[in-house]
Amino acid sequence: MNIIKIVIIGLIFSMPLFAVQKATITLDFQNIEKNALEKPLVGMFMEYIQGSINSPLGISAQELQDRGFDCQYPGGPPEEKYQYWHLLNTCSVDSIEVMYPWINHYNSNGMRHYFITRSATKGDCGFQQEVRMDADKDYEFYIHCKGTVDSVYLRLIKSDGEVIVDKSLGAITTSWQKYSVMIAPLQKSEKINVIVYSKSNGDIHFDEASLMATDNRYSLRSEVFGMLKEMNMKILRFPGGCFADYFTWHFEQHIGPRDQRRAPNYWYDSKIQRMDFGLDEYLEFCEELNIVPFLTVNVMDGSVQEALNLVEYCNGDQNTLYGRKRAINGHPEPFNVKYFEIGNEQWENVDINYPSKYLNYYAALKEKDSTLEIIVNGNHWAGIKDVKRVLSVVEDNADFYSWHPCSISYQDEESSLEEEYWGMVSWSLVIQSNINWLMNEVKANGGKNLKHAPTEYWVNYERDFLDTCVKAHSLEAALSDMNFVHSFLRNHENTGPACRTLYLGILKTDTIGKERKYYTFPNYEAYKMIFSSIGNDFIPTKYNGDMYSLPDYQKMQFLNDVPMLDVVATKNKDTLFLAVISRHISEPTEAIINIPSWTGEHKVKITELSSPNYLDYNSFEEPNKVVAKSREEYISNTYKFPPHSYTVIAIPTIDILIDIEIDPPKVEEFNILPNPASDKIFFDAYGKTIDYLKIYDMTGKEVKNIKKNNFGFMSIDISELNSGTYFIQGTIEGKEIQGKFIKQ
Repeated sequence: MNIIKIVIIGLIFSMPLFAVQKATITLDFQNIEKNALEKPLVGMFMEYIQGSINSPLGISAQELQDRGFDCQYPGGPPEEKYQYWHLLNTCSVDSIEVMYPWINHYNSNGMRHYFITRSATKGDCGFQQEVRMDADKDYEFYIHCKGTVDSVYLRLIKSDGEVIVDKSLGAITTSWQKYSVMIAPLQKSEKINVIVYSKSNGDIHFDEASLMATDNRYSLRSEVFGMLKEMNMKILRFPGGCFADYFTWHFEQHIGPRDQRRAPNYWYDSKIQRMDFGLDEYLEFCEELNIVPFLTVNVMDGSVQEALNLVEYCNGDQNTLYGRKRAINGHPEPFNVKYFEIGNEQWENVDINYPSKYLNYYAALKEKDSTLEIIVNGNHWAGIKDVKRVLSVVEDNADFYSWHPCSISYQDEESSLEEEYWGMVSWSLVIQSNINWLMNEVKANGGKNLKHAPTEYWVNYERDFLDTCVKAHSLEAALSDMNFVHSFLRNHENTGPACRTLYLGILKTDTIGKERKYYTFPNYEAYKMIFSSIGNDFIPTKYNGDMYSLPDYQKMQFLNDVPMLDVVATKNKDTLFLAVISRHISEPTEAIINIPSWTGEHKVKITELSSPNYLDYNSFEEPNKVVAKSREEYISNTYKFPPHSYTVIAIPTIDILIDIEIDPPKVEEFNILPNPASDKIFFDAYGKTIDYLKIYDMTGKEVKNIKKNNFGFMSIDISELNSGTYFIQGTIEGKEIQGKFIKQ
């Protein structure tokens, strides 16, 4: 084993950076942990924050902002920062009034709607908003109106002035009516000015409007839905984040008909967070994609009763009050949500009384359903102080103790990009140290049966915003992400739901000029690889090979003996998955993969995420610059992993003869008699053609190769074989079979 010390002198490395690295990976089949990963362990976290959901660059398919006419209006209060609808220049500000909740809204949960009186105004009277519309999509526009004018009109104008729609939506009545129109696909993406207006004198009221592509799924953009479906995540935390612990998250305001939900829902810098993707949509989304739902309960602005109602809405049958509400809203069957986190980041500086409040929630929820998995908020950033603050009160009255780790880089003018790279891709050692510390303190302070749950984690770069976007979206960041995942998988026995922030470096909605694109970053590609490559059984691995150390330099973490490869192995019945982070910045690492009794008879599937430069990332101009690529090929027990890369090798378990489950043969397929045997065995294929058979010993060595037999029955001499267990592989009329027998 070579121990290489990285010493930075200016930009010069004192290690041999330009030689192929060597390693051996050994899989420990003697200590396989069966079904250790049966429950979902690693997933994502969705939060309503800034424009991540509701904005022209968000994942929501809704193109209109403030679609309920609830936010600032012309001449309105200055404390409301954002105005989305603008009065036509042919209207007078004096002609607008704002209707508050007690005055006859269409949306009874809306704050206000807009009301215009048109008398002597010359020209049209109404409101306008600029939006973006994608090419080749059907759109539906609708709006709720009432009044005394003759009709309500819709006009859509492209940025070059071309009018693509100008039509009456119908005659206005004095009661609220929904007016809708379908909009034909555009030939290319455009910025569109949406104008709703009247031409005649009288009053007109505007409330709840919508402009969405008809291919949306659960109000999400179809492109985003497709990306999330392909990602194959196993668990998804919702709806926050800090958002879940304020007035913004009261679930009853975000279920049922979308046009009757709370609006506006201000959050972070007074930006509106309309929950068109609310609880109903989230739960149905999870159900369709086979994702385990995980909900955050409002503690700061909520109540125990509200939490109980939330559980009943998710899990109660139709004989319960909230189960009946769920059925009315379109889902008769319970969703059976099991994971509930009580609050989000309820640290001492947020609420010193959180631990005692938490106990009230815990007792009530466990009494309602003892099978629920309850998570208490922790704060590892505050060290032992916060562990004691929480657990001195909570003790063992939780299933998981949550914490929110992130990998942090402090690269500055005196340290190099290369230094930063080595630090960020070595993060699994830091995470392991943190887990060890945290679990020791949790158990020492009363949480003897608690597991830890990193319910939010992310990759962070301490820079200005623009730089953060670029670096956090790079291949380097993806490798840092996989350091987290590998650490959590290795610590599965004491780890609960680990949820990666969905927006930071995962998905991107981007625009240049009129065009809008949807693409993913290398982090997404890496997660898609690992989410599809976690078997139920965990296989311990041993690494022997080149290593390196990082100095305590320019605020970077001091680390000793970091392996060049970070390896995790799992398997299900059919496939063994070997996931490997290759850390070397410039050279490949050639590894011997030591899998006992691996015959190599079949091709393996290799999925690889790599790029010429570790800082490469996807962009509007090059949305597919760094993507995972798959191939199938035969490999021996040696593989050369590219530098700064992530690789998953999927090996058919039929080629691994030791400790691989082999079901007894079906009677109609074949039989081996006698078993055990001493001199010969009879292989009976019941008259079907035996294409070939191979017999292997426990080391994987082939000891017999038997050619085609058209009779479907044969005698096989085993007298010269040593005593022990042997494996048979072959095909019968093209169908692969495997079995085993014992030589006495």
